[in-house]
Amino acid sequence: MEQTKAILKKEGKEYDLGEWITVARYAERFGLNSPNVVTNWIRRGIIPPENVLQIDELNGIRLVKAVPYQE
Repeated sequence: MEQTKAILKKEGKEYDLGEWITVARYAERFGLNSPNVVTNWIRRGIIPPENVLQIDELNGIRLVKAVPYQE
């Protein structure tokens, strides 16, 4: 966990891991059928780019700000 926090601080910004969750966890938390729904929302801009983090140092994992979005 400390290593992840250090990586998230690397860009000069600090991200609260309670507010940022994985695509799969987002789908689970908000009752979506599949993580693919979240991925499609990211691609289509329903989830704005400022609410998506891609962490290349963690194999390109994407984190989404944990707020509800609607299609």
